[in-house]
Amino acid sequence: MDLPIQVLLCLDVDTRVDEEEILGKVPPRRREFRALKLSQFGAPETRRLDSVRTVIDWLGLGNAVMKLAREARRIRDEAKAPVEFYITGRAPLPVFSMLGVELSSWAGPQTLLNRRQDESWDILRLNEGSPGAPYFDLVEGLHEELPLDATGTVAVFISAGQAVSDGTIRSFIKQHGQGLAGIVTLRSSKAVFVDAQNAASIAEELVRLFKAIQRSYHSASGVALFVAGPATLAYMAGRACNPKALGSALIANYAPPEGYELAFELPWNRASKTIDLSQTPEHQLARMKVWGRIRQGIESFRRTLEPEDLPPQLSLEERTVFIQRLRELEFTEPEGAGFYLSTSTGRMTLGEGLLEVIRTMGEDFWEPFGMLVLLHELFHVDQELTSHNYFGVGRAGVALEEMDYWADAFAVGTLIAHALREGGSSARRSPSTVMVPLVDSVLRGIEAFDRATSGNRLDVLPERRLRRYLIWALQRERAMTVKEWDQIWELFKERLVVELAPLRGHLDERHDKIVLGTTPDTELFVVLGHQLMRFAKRPSFDPGGFIEAVQAFNRNEMQRLMAYVIHEKRRELTPWVK
Repeated sequence: MDLPIQVLLCLDVDTRVDEEEILGKVPPRRREFRALKLSQFGAPETRRLDSVRTVIDWLGLGNAVMKLAREARRIRDEAKAPVEFYITGRAPLPVFSMLGVELSSWAGPQTLLNRRQDESWDILRLNEGSPGAPYFDLVEGLHEELPLDATGTVAVFISAGQAVSDGTIRSFIKQHGQGLAGIVTLRSSKAVFVDAQNAASIAEELVRLFKAIQRSYHSASGVALFVAGPATLAYMAGRACNPKALGSALIANYAPPEGYELAFELPWNRASKTIDLSQTPEHQLARMKVWGRIRQGIESFRRTLEPEDLPPQLSLEERTVFIQRLRELEFTEPEGAGFYLSTSTGRMTLGEGLLEVIRTMGEDFWEPFGMLVLLHELFHVDQELTSHNYFGVGRAGVALEEMDYWADAFAVGTLIAHALREGGSSARRSPSTVMVPLVDSVLRGIEAFDRATSGNRLDVLPERRLRRYLIWALQRERAMTVKEWDQIWELFKERLVVELAPLRGHLDERHDKIVLGTTPDTELFVVLGHQLMRFAKRPSFDPGGFIEAVQAFNRNEMQRLMAYVIHEKRRELTPWVK
């Protein structure tokens, strides 16, 4: 008999796990032992506000779980020997449920390693054991004999003893579901531990019960999963749940004192398109080459930056302080997935995910990208948007858009002014040749961040993200008309608003409006200064074309559409053109 490959799936969100300790809990006869930790796949840590409330980045955790599960399946599919999975760790219950869904009951032998509060361990082999007495002796809401035609979401409450009010569940479904098809309760009347003696039986019982739910509510659009009990029960519930058969699955998290919040919505379409980082020496070296070029560009830029390159509305003292802060910044090796800047520690780095994306976007983009990101984030410090108070600002959409616009304008305007001064008289004779590529780099930078999380297409498009693309696509076309170098700050001195409305859409779990499409009345609205401009659909101009252009990262199409806008309102949008 072939010795197995043992794969440890460690959900180390709330605490780190000692691999050596785990090795003592698994059978010693093995071909190989591999450990996959959720933290290695970009899982963000939770933040406790107090003894009750916890701040959790569900989007980041969901992406990390998907990457972990994908790697686990890859190992299983490519293995030349049997694969056994061991699941352990401490994390919010929905994380265990989501991993259970992704591995499912047919992924191969699965064992849960659970350390109790008294430091003793439960070793729960889910594929071994004989059926026992039903664990869930309080089952309500099944209608197998007379299946219901009810549509909407089936709420499934699974509990090791605790009860829940229907009102709490109904409130959650009203917010996140497609109407309530019914409530199914699977509950134990006794507080019985999930242990080695009953785990396999409970796992099989849950599989049977979920099939009964599917038969009872054959017209339902999906389920909402509520688990009250240990992490082992949460994992087994997810393992038994099949969103493909049930339509979809909402995984709820208990968040006192408000009740339940939405953690994950499955299938997890967004995470399936996140970038995969090759760790071959060639790819690692290529990313380090990008990082080296970015550092070189920033070093040269901050060494030659002068106060006169910064926006004229800043005082000389403000410019001097900013330049000093920029010159004191240190660089660290790439880490994480995105961007890191701390003014308190004076450190900056880019994540490997971003470096991989911009590596494929052309060498001419590397240095401008690094400088734009750095200037943008440093300006946020002066706006008093820092790592200490940023959390949740994104929920204030108008406020964040305002701050991002001025940070973008500051960054690109400063780069343009610096490049024109350094380029001398030849650059000043044709300022648009300097301005246009740098303004275009703002668009490419927004795209780079989106490609790092969404792949080659932005299928999930928040409306406020669409507005940011529209603004800078129009700014690019305005930059093409600048003829005098002393006009560069005219491009950025007034707030520019560009918006498509009305748009079809829905609110996601973070209450962002996600764009689904246009209506027959959709127009493009532009506001510059105090003037409103409207652009309705015409034979030569379709405002809805912007949506596909943005989602496909088609900057050429955006430019074509914005050229029409400039042509129609040249006097209002480019007053410097005589």
